[in-house]
Amino acid sequence: MISPSPTHDHDKEHTLSRRSFLRLGGTALLLAAGGCAIPLPGPSGMRPAFAATVNTIPKAYAQRMPSDLALMKVNKNTLVKATWKGVTGKVIPSPTQPSVNMYLINKGSSASSHTFTNFLTMNFEGIGSIGGKALNARIVFTKMEIGAHVGKTYTGEDTSGNTTCVALVGPNLIAIGASYISGDPTYGYGFRGPRTTQVSIEVTWADSGNAVGLPFFAAISDIDAPSSTGATWYTEGWSADSGFTDQFWTWPSSYLVVSGNRFSSPKTDLTSGDDRWFKAGVIAPLSGNAMTSSFIGGGCTTNLTLYSSYAGLQPPVKSVAQERTYVAGETLEYTVTQKMGCFFEDTMNSYASLVMEDVLPAGLTYESAALSDSKGTNLLEQGTLTYAKATRTLRFSFSSDWLGQVSNYAGQDLILTIRCTVDAPEKLQATLKNKATTYFSGFGYDSNEVTVRVIQPCSVTVTKRILTQDVNWAHGQPTFVFTLAGVDHGGTERTYATTIVFSQEYDQSGEWMSGSAVINAEPGTYVLSEEPCLRYEVDKVESNGTVKSKTAELDLLELVHGTATFTNRKTGHAGLSDVVSVRNHIGPGQ
Repeated sequence: MISPSPTHDHDKEHTLSRRSFLRLGGTALLLAAGGCAIPLPGPSGMRPAFAATVNTIPKAYAQRMPSDLALMKVNKNTLVKATWKGVTGKVIPSPTQPSVNMYLINKGSSASSHTFTNFLTMNFEGIGSIGGKALNARIVFTKMEIGAHVGKTYTGEDTSGNTTCVALVGPNLIAIGASYISGDPTYGYGFRGPRTTQVSIEVTWADSGNAVGLPFFAAISDIDAPSSTGATWYTEGWSADSGFTDQFWTWPSSYLVVSGNRFSSPKTDLTSGDDRWFKAGVIAPLSGNAMTSSFIGGGCTTNLTLYSSYAGLQPPVKSVAQERTYVAGETLEYTVTQKMGCFFEDTMNSYASLVMEDVLPAGLTYESAALSDSKGTNLLEQGTLTYAKATRTLRFSFSSDWLGQVSNYAGQDLILTIRCTVDAPEKLQATLKNKATTYFSGFGYDSNEVTVRVIQPCSVTVTKRILTQDVNWAHGQPTFVFTLAGVDHGGTERTYATTIVFSQEYDQSGEWMSGSAVINAEPGTYVLSEEPCLRYEVDKVESNGTVKSKTAELDLLELVHGTATFTNRKTGHAGLSDVVSVRNHIGPGQ
């Protein structure tokens, strides 16, 4: 029966009532959640058989797939173009549901059987997007076998005009294979006879028309009309013809019967609401990009909803452990967080491959990497970690064994931590920009961009100049203390100090004696000053910064290497030594 939308509130999602579709019969095809390429298969005949292995979805996941993963929801923004081949076809509004279009063909005499091949192509433009890229879709009616009329004629059934409805397109709904009506003369386009309709589906990128190279899975629901009544026109079944794996999933309360690759209902138990899935539904993962399936019988409708294991994936999140300016030689730590899909909730396919990749920017030297999940479990042994120095590319590839385990698809975070050493920039400073990429089965999702500012190591060279003739070594060694105080690039207040002590080993041949000291400092803005000295006073300050009140203001975020020269002259305190901050008291008896 019809399941009009992939949300739980089925009967309120669109204008087409369940009762109307029961009268129309046929097969509803809801295409949802994409990101998959479905090339049209070559000729394969109707319903080739293979043995399906049916698994049971755990009770903890007894729910439908999220409706927000829907790929193909026909709405006012969707353009549908129909092309007929070898038949007389037309499109008219439904007499009772004006928002629904009916696709009709002249089937020929009702007294005989007919076969149609590749007779209708429906192109859908603007069906949605994946990874930010727009998608189109195409449905080809590859084959339809329709038998002669069976039994009495119902009111409104068209047995003389030889016209039948093969598809309905309306809000969030595509119904395929409508076969008969009963009790409603206003439609007039049904037919009470056995029918099998085979369709192929292709999803392409809207910009290039190329196939979307990702596998997907189908959810088939509402297979609830029995074949045990003996009425060949009142049966309901679905077969996975090609492009599917041999692994299928049903819910714990399912009553479906499986024969080869065909699913059917064994009893009359018309479903509604979520029971259309839980009792009469099946999940059919695809093995690749192609799918062909058939809808068998008539009198009721079966829903096919397409999902992609990639539609709900989120891009990785890139971050840096400390958001600040980094100095050459420091350790920088990146974190890349990727959320996995959750089996039975938003995915039913294992990924063909899963690679987390980060191309490190120039200016960093790679040191090491770690990989864990949300619980802190080490995952480095679950794949291969490589670093290509030439391309600066760090890559972790998960093993096929790990990807093949359903338990590893639990919606957990995969956390890649990358440790690097900051290199000295060629210029004063540099800005490093970086993003990571996660490749799911070869399809890339880019992270946000992270920006880090890097500067060269900072230092201040202090030079002290005094007149050679002012030094009296008998009074001691002239000693001077300097302080560098300010705020670093991270907002922390810092104070550095250094001392310059003159000795007799200094060059005394010239008019001036000079001594120097180097202060290594965090990048920031500082003021360099000389501590008061009782025997010498500052006469002049020279600096590559800004000189103010006999101090030097140094912006080490711009200068990186600051310099300042303090020139002092001796004062007239004859009773004091030349050692700064020390007063020698001379008195009687001393």
